[in-house]
This record gives sequence, structure tokens and C-alpha cells, in this order.
Amino acid sequence: MYKGYCEITPKTIKRAYNILESCELCPRVCGVNRLNDEKGICGIGSRAIVSSVTPHFGEESVLVGNGGSGTIFFAGCNLGCVFCQNYDIRHLIMPNNIAGSKDIVDFIVNDISENTFINIMDQYRPTFKAHNYPETNRHITHEEFHNVYVYAKKRGLRLSA
Repeated sequence: MYKGYCEITPKTIKRAYNILESCELCPRVCGVNRLNDEKGICGIGSRAIVSSVTPHFGEESVLVGNGGSGTIFFAGCNLGCVFCQNYDIRHLIMPNNIAGSKDIVDFIVNDISENTFINIMDQYRPTFKAHNYPETNRHITHEEFHNVYVYAKKRGLRLSA
């Protein structure tokens, strides 16, 4: 049994299953039985979908240290809040264009909508094992960021910031 931030007991496990039996995990309180793989407004059934697990550097330095704080992002949010950090599509510019940024911008314009909010992010940091790969072992340059930002703007995307 884990003791720390919260204690996981048979009682807390039962309570969690009760919540899933008539789902009230978000403010929409759709009431589907996720234990029977019924899907709510979020489109998620009995198993959560993890969209990413990464170190996170977007908090105060005392929280992230040198290696970042851990983050787990789940798919399926149904709230659509315009103030949410995940309201827009986020794209992290990588050194040497290894992320194919212009191809991603083209995909968004052509296959999603040019009326899409996109956040072109410049905060890539070479961490963990990046030093083993010369093409990722540096920060991006201002020119690399600027080229993608201007390209996305010319393609008509709505840019965050």
C-alpha cells in the first residue's frame, strides 16, 4: 500500500470504481458506466488514454529542478474551455527541423482547418539522452523559430502569442 500524498486503501479503490460506474469525473457528469466500456461525451470508455508522459519544464524552477517535473496528459477532455492550455494545437520546434514543422503546419491547414489555433513553442531543451544525438543536443535558434512562425502565419493559421 502506498503512503504519501494520498493513501490507497480498499475503501478509496471502491470509491473510484463507484465514480466510474456512473461517471462524474468531469463537470459534465454524463453518468455512463465506464466499467462496462460505455463512452461518455469525452469518448473514453473503461481505459484512460494517455497522450503523453514527459518531463515538464514550464513551472517554477524549484518544482522542475534540472530534469523537469513529471507530467501525464490524458486524451479525451470534453470541456473545450477557451482558457485551457490545451485549447490550441501545440507544436514544439526542434533543432534542425527534425520535427518537420512546415509539414505539420501544412497538415493542419489542409486536413484540419486553417481556422485552427496553434501555439508554436520555442522552449525545447536538450535533456536526458539528447547529448547522445548531435542533431538534438542544442537549443533552437531564433531563426528556426521565426521561420516556422512566419510560415504558419502566411498559411493563415491563428497563432497563440
